[in-house]
Amino acid sequence: MQSSSTPHSFDDDAIDFAELFGRLRRGLPTIIGLAALGLAVAASMYFAASPFQTITTNSRVVFSFQGFEKGFYPDASKFSPDDLRSPEIISEALKRQGLETTQEVQGKVRAALTVEGIIPDSIIKERDRQRAAGQTQRVYVPDEYTLTLSLPSKFPLTTRQRELLLGEIVSVYKEKFIRTYVTLPLGFGKAF
Repeated sequence: MQSSSTPHSFDDDAIDFAELFGRLRRGLPTIIGLAALGLAVAASMYFAASPFQTITTNSRVVFSFQGFEKGFYPDASKFSPDDLRSPEIISEALKRQGLETTQEVQGKVRAALTVEGIIPDSIIKERDRQRAAGQTQRVYVPDEYTLTLSLPSKFPLTTRQRELLLGEIVSVYKEKFIRTYVTLPLGFGKAF
């Protein structure tokens, strides 16, 4: 059996560039109009949503003091990482940074602050094994936390001021902790 092949003509499959460019030229006003319309819609959506966008700034805080592992401060009062957000800490940090300290600003900053514990993978795996074995799990108090400040982009603080404010909050908390829980030497403050 012989196969016969007919010669293939390339004239049917050839691209007519002149016709292609002619069609593009005729449709160019429509293409430009649709591109401009798409650009206008995208720009208006961006400007409509930009006041609602937030800028997030993070800092890590590690706690290590006597009694912490049991969830207590040195004076046996209950430990709460949320103490980093207390009104007096926020007020003092804003004051030290030279920022506005009105009740409204303090409230907005406090509402924008979150404190979340960082739990290592090894602890999660250990707790999963205990749960699977039916064992009771002891309470775990993380020693490392993420302090997050999420304020709207229109809030009158630059990115650098937000970073400095977070650092100042941690610094004020540390100073308050030292004043409250560190015992002074017996001879401190006595006149000789």
